Amino acid sequence: MTDLSIPADNRTDAIATLGRFLFACHPGKALTVSVEVEKAERSSQQNKALRGHAYKVIAAEVGLSGHDELAKLHRDMCCRYFGEKRINVMGQVYRQPIRTTTTDENGDRDVLSGAEFHKFYDYVERIAAECGIFIPAPDPYWFRETEPA
Repeated sequence: MTDLSIPADNRTDAIATLGRFLFACHPGKALTVSVEVEKAERSSQQNKALRGHAYKVIAAEVGLSGHDELAKLHRDMCCRYFGEKRINVMGQVYRQPIRTTTTDENGDRDVLSGAEFHKFYDYVERIAAECGIFIPAPDPYWFRETEPA
């Protein structure tokens, strides 16, 4: 699959390019073309603030450790925020979020926008606070290495 972006303004050249692309793409084959409104996805800093900071604070407070337990924490937060469904796999029933921060209700990739992700992060902070866990604001310079003294 190829994704092409068409700008909001001065679209004439981009649309002409798209037409040439479609004409040359898979000659002799039927094509399915989808059009979506472009949205800015959440930033890597937002994702790192959630997974590398907020979830680690929560994990330390409740005794979770390791990648698998942090993944379960994320699943549980998504279940609470987006709602959950039950799936039966060979007689075993599992909870699964209706959607996640990166996939929609159908399991297709659909990353939350920056604003949507901010609301999700606020929700995680609120749930933690209700459990007596304070998540301090992430250090905006956490990614910089400290200079040796």
